[in-house]
Amino acid sequence: EALAQAHGHLQLYGWAGLFVLGVALHFLPRLRGTPLIGARLVPWLLGILIASLALRALAQPLLSIYPGSAWRIGLLCSGILEVAAYALVLSMMVLTALSGPRPTTCPAYWSVLPFFAGAFCSLGITSVINLVNVIQAAQASGLIPGTGDTLNVTLGLFGFLVPVALAMSARSLPIYAGLDGFPRRVLWPLEIGRAHV
Repeated sequence: EALAQAHGHLQLYGWAGLFVLGVALHFLPRLRGTPLIGARLVPWLLGILIASLALRALAQPLLSIYPGSAWRIGLLCSGILEVAAYALVLSMMVLTALSGPRPTTCPAYWSVLPFFAGAFCSLGITSVINLVNVIQAAQASGLIPGTGDTLNVTLGLFGFLVPVALAMSARSLPIYAGLDGFPRRVLWPLEIGRAHV
């Protein structure tokens, strides 16, 4: 069960999460009309996230088999590194959003702003939930309680991945099809409705 939890975390925040995060770090500044603040930190950010995921992949399953302090420390370090990495991501995104021209002068950016704001707030919350989860798992036999794991997966999927994918699709697909972008009056109710669900 610990291996399944670690695998699920790696699929959601490793494979899918890193892909969506990389695209968002490229896509959002271009919509905003300004370069990504702290772009030179992206390789460090990637290194921290990969280290966090690698520690999680090793420490959680091995802690359930060999309850030792080294695996507990590794699991705790994975949670701490993930919080640090996502705090850096949030800082970069907020500073980028605050720079450049007024947001209302960038209609493409303005129309998807609620999706990105909600998605990155969810990402920050999930990193804290993950830290609480790994603290509980380190104190036990390497298993994260079901409610904490479910909350982390649900927020990661529907709070981060889906809104960013929807925002990027709403702006990019019409460009490729040669159509006008979706108007804000159509997009914002979708985000408000998703947030209430």
